[in-house]
Amino acid sequence: MNVLFEEVSGMSASGATATSRAVAGNVRFKAVAELASMADMGRKADGFHDWPVRS
Repeated sequence: MNVLFEEVSGMSASGATATSRAVAGNVRFKAVAELASMADMGRKADGFHDWPVRS
């Protein structure tokens, strides 16, 4: 986290908040994508890969 704060320290407070939100959103998106990938691998391992994926 220190690197993030150093990068945004020169910005306005609103700019720093927007950057923090963007970083948090990106991390959340990656986590969701990874979970979806793991779930897909689990279905294939169980032999259920022909089932439609529910969104």
